[in-house]
Amino acid sequence: MASAPENEASLDGRKWEWLKKMGGLLDVQISPAGGESASNNRQLDDEVANRQQASVDVAIQEWESLVREKGSTNRGTRVDDYIRNAGLNPKADYNKKREGVQGAEWCGAFVGFAMTQSGFKDAPSMASYQKARDYFLYRSYTGRKSNEELDELRAQQEATGSTRQYFILEGSDSDTAEKVKKKGKYGQGKYGHYDPDANTFEYQSLPIQPGDVALFKHGHVGMVKSYDPQSGALETIEGNTGGTRADDTKAGANAVVQKKYDLTKDKDRTKFDGFGRPSSGDFQGEAPEPKDEADDVSADENPQATTTTLAPITQSNKRTVPGGGGYVYEQHADGKIFIVDSPKVGKKRTEVQKGTKGYEAILAEIGPFPASAEAAEGSSASEESLFDDLVDSASEAAKQVGDVVKDVYDETGKAIDKVADFLGIGGESADQGSAPPPANDDKKDVDRGSPNAATPEITGGAETETEKKLAEFTHAMSNIVVNVNGEPVSVRPPYHINRGHRKADAVKQRAGNSKVNAILKKVFKGQQGKGAKTGKATPQQMQRFLQESVDQKLVKDTSAKGLRNFLDEYGISTDCSGLAVQALNYLNDGNMTRDGDEQINASNTGTGTLARYPNVKSPAQLQAGDMMVKGGSHVRLLIDVDTEDDGIYFTTLESTAGKVSQSGDGVGERRWRFPDPGKFKNLEIQRGDVFKAAGGSDQSYIYTRSKLMAN
Repeated sequence: MASAPENEASLDGRKWEWLKKMGGLLDVQISPAGGESASNNRQLDDEVANRQQASVDVAIQEWESLVREKGSTNRGTRVDDYIRNAGLNPKADYNKKREGVQGAEWCGAFVGFAMTQSGFKDAPSMASYQKARDYFLYRSYTGRKSNEELDELRAQQEATGSTRQYFILEGSDSDTAEKVKKKGKYGQGKYGHYDPDANTFEYQSLPIQPGDVALFKHGHVGMVKSYDPQSGALETIEGNTGGTRADDTKAGANAVVQKKYDLTKDKDRTKFDGFGRPSSGDFQGEAPEPKDEADDVSADENPQATTTTLAPITQSNKRTVPGGGGYVYEQHADGKIFIVDSPKVGKKRTEVQKGTKGYEAILAEIGPFPASAEAAEGSSASEESLFDDLVDSASEAAKQVGDVVKDVYDETGKAIDKVADFLGIGGESADQGSAPPPANDDKKDVDRGSPNAATPEITGGAETETEKKLAEFTHAMSNIVVNVNGEPVSVRPPYHINRGHRKADAVKQRAGNSKVNAILKKVFKGQQGKGAKTGKATPQQMQRFLQESVDQKLVKDTSAKGLRNFLDEYGISTDCSGLAVQALNYLNDGNMTRDGDEQINASNTGTGTLARYPNVKSPAQLQAGDMMVKGGSHVRLLIDVDTEDDGIYFTTLESTAGKVSQSGDGVGERRWRFPDPGKFKNLEIQRGDVFKAAGGSDQSYIYTRSKLMAN
């Protein structure tokens, strides 16, 4: 729930007062501080997942750097960094039984180092298997904190809705599970608050995600890179052990490596004691922003392309400036310059030292910091961002207000449609396969689904034959029509990707409902459930799944919002690459009901593959069907392109985890402009009825064309 700020006279306080007044007008209760809600829990879960993914990205970078110790000494330039970060001395003799060996066993120190880069506060707690296990169970292996202190911390974190977790795998014969069940030191006296039975899962429902800490029974510590509960395939990044290095060589031991395990097999299951996950309260500093899309990445893609980092903030005293060669800079009024995005290291924020040749070269490229008039314009943008913050951060209270307003809007629309039908003046057909309403010819003044759009309506272009077909596809994908008690209800699909907590939540829901599982088998018969299991569902699959569920009375809330939540709950929708590939296949054969004969396989084509398609050379060459893509991150499909006197305008369709319409994530559109037809520079995005400079991330996208569009 939204919480009242300490100083209600501040700007945030005025926002709070506005929310309370809106709540009173609409009879919506806005809870005081400490109120717990599922929405808040999910927000904290997402924050932890984002931080953990950032930790995985760091671990992958260390793996790609081919880190290993010198000989078998527990020493090395980078290894020493890990050990120091864990609060240990690399030169100390922690291994008195091994003559001539300094340092410490550094597997846990490596994991703690990767976690530290995303804001984790207690790297020393990951330094060993025993320390890490007790940390996740709110105990201290070294006795630095008393059980009473840690019980109080656990209660505080539970009150916020985010706690540390420790998952045990069924069949692993976990030492922790056995010790908790015993009396004495490791019995009820120490771990009495932890229920191992409630936290033990079969491999099909094991809710681990990238960034979770894997604890091995022989005393080893690693990090989860990915996990597929359907197949039991677990990938980890581990330090101080043997395995596969980034150059495809095998390390016998003492290196940062990648490993794979099959949790369907006893020999692999029994290696693990459990998997730990920190609380949101265990991190500090600014959280990494979620990517536009953490899309499925093909096995041959470069893992480094998935780097998640802190996004720069644009304010009146600093600005983000795109440079040449794919570089993006953050320039401050006091003269400081940071590189915040680059082709080689991605979104890593690095300060460029004044007086160096590099600094002078960048300054010559981007120019001095703007004068006061331009700075004032930046201040205006900052004020706009404050309002965006209000909309985005009002938590459950604002969502409730928005839902009430939207319900009124929907009911009003239904009433207008009925009047129109009675008077015989027509209206938009409820048939999801029908063409959308005609596009507005004055494209420069129409906001086509940007986050600040006046309405959530989604329309496609309809000038060329390709644009007409994409308009049909857009309409079908964004309007899933379900018959509820004789009335059509249109549903805009949510975003879903078969990864992380979204995948784990969906798998858990499906496993707990045999009737829904029966519908899934029926809907996806003959396709091995690929649409449901990989975040690539077609409009027909989503429609049939919803209709069957409604007919069997499995959906409690049959409003548009309720049906959308039902799709989200069971993970039946599409991610960004799934949407783009389906559209390209539809352009090729006109078939929205995939039959396995598609030219591009949506189930194994990720953004990395789409980014390797032939590049479009300039904005003037863009056409409908091209892609705006960032490999390993996100893809948008161009559905409408217009050449005007003041630049190249184009509309994109996407499925995104970010806010793309008034109802949140999922399928939606954005409108863009390149002022110079000859250069992919200075990209602008439509906000309301004006175009403004797009963010640094959007500036770094490339534009590609499928071979299906070559003609």
